[in-house]
Amino acid sequence: MAEEVAGTMPTSTDTYKFTNLIIGENVAMSLDINGANNKSFDKISADNATGTISINNINWATKPVINDGQVDAPPIQILFIESGDLQLALGMPQEERVWEYSIQRNYLTPTGNVEVKHNNYVGGKELTLGTTNTTNDSLKFNYSREDLLKAVNTYQLEQGKIRSFIFDSNDTNRVYKLFDNSAETASGTMIVSGVQETRPQYMNIIDADGNYSLFNVKNKVNLTINDVIITNAVISRTPSVETDNLAVNASVFDITNADANVKLSNVILRNNKDNVIYNLLGNVELKNVTVENTDEGFGDSDNVIENRGGTIVTLGTNVFGTSIKNMNESNSSEINSNIIFAGNNTVNGTILNDKKGKIYVGTITAGYTYAGDDTVVLFNNDVQNAGEIIVDANAQFNSKLTSLNDNYGSLSIKGGGIATVAANGEIEKDNSINIDNGGQLVINQGKATLDSLTDTVSGTIVLGKDNPTSGDTSEVRFKGVN
Repeated sequence: MAEEVAGTMPTSTDTYKFTNLIIGENVAMSLDINGANNKSFDKISADNATGTISINNINWATKPVINDGQVDAPPIQILFIESGDLQLALGMPQEERVWEYSIQRNYLTPTGNVEVKHNNYVGGKELTLGTTNTTNDSLKFNYSREDLLKAVNTYQLEQGKIRSFIFDSNDTNRVYKLFDNSAETASGTMIVSGVQETRPQYMNIIDADGNYSLFNVKNKVNLTINDVIITNAVISRTPSVETDNLAVNASVFDITNADANVKLSNVILRNNKDNVIYNLLGNVELKNVTVENTDEGFGDSDNVIENRGGTIVTLGTNVFGTSIKNMNESNSSEINSNIIFAGNNTVNGTILNDKKGKIYVGTITAGYTYAGDDTVVLFNNDVQNAGEIIVDANAQFNSKLTSLNDNYGSLSIKGGGIATVAANGEIEKDNSINIDNGGQLVINQGKATLDSLTDTVSGTIVLGKDNPTSGDTSEVRFKGVN
């Protein structure tokens, strides 16, 4: 067999066949092995063989690479023995058969940033003896894996440096599956990015496997998530390490720091249990985001967005298929919960907006700069409102604007704003309606009740639709008027 020569690698592997093979003491060998998925390696075949072969050297054609640890490699069977007790032994020094990969050692760039691809590996690998058919006839790898996303998420860099978890565009495996909770997000800047793709069926996926939670954002963090689907997350109560600080309020983003900034762009949040986003005092930006439950077993309380005293801004085109809670009444502070809708938004889940909740349709009143298309929000489910809804763009109610726990809030339509009550839509009585000069309330086959004592109308009420048919009805009622 080939002896290793510095600077050379084997170009082929061989099978050595014997009828009777007896190995005496102090017999060692060098093996030729292609370590890329263990596809080729030297073999010994014998009808009858006894003794021990010590492997003192391996001449790797392709050494075990840094990204081969996500899936167990198959054993490397060297001995094919019909009868006898021939075995392998390892005479190699430990440093030649043990590999350790860590963020600091392997993924820290010269500039002090962390750059990791989804098919990389953190943990240990050791080449040991294994048994396939006869005792110790094979070599195998033992792994001590660490979850790669967790390793990046929890790694603390010095101020101004960036941690990146990037999906490898050259890898046909589009899925990264967690095998641990991602735990507490270290302070600083972190980016998770998939390959840019507008077709959901081809997007990269972070799969929490129905067992794990993701980001506990309790520090001053700038977290950006781009071009991925996040699915199957749960609020886990079982840390793998006692010191892990897990998310407790949401399965994906548990944000509890007022200086935290979380930005999602071209992201699908699909089939996650409990709250998917919990935002206590932080800042969240959602751009081209879809939130959806597509499988049985997920109900109204799953994949929910809950905003408590923080600010959530939507940009681009968004679809919210689950509930949104904009609530901070239980908090003793005077801080409001703010949701600012910009861009094109479809809300198919219910909205709960309590006394400290403010929902802005459009950005002018909120004082938020938005350089994009006109804002449109379709409320296709009930809006339970005890707080404020301020419209300076276009809002359409295709269901009820009603009370929250018997407390009614207000609907303010600013100059340039249009609130449309469409078919099946209704603004129930006791909602305070204020229409500023230049604002419009359009009743297009819906219903609205105004209180002549408390509501103010300085703008325009448009009743009915263009070219109505006999079945089209639009209705405005005035409470307090005989």
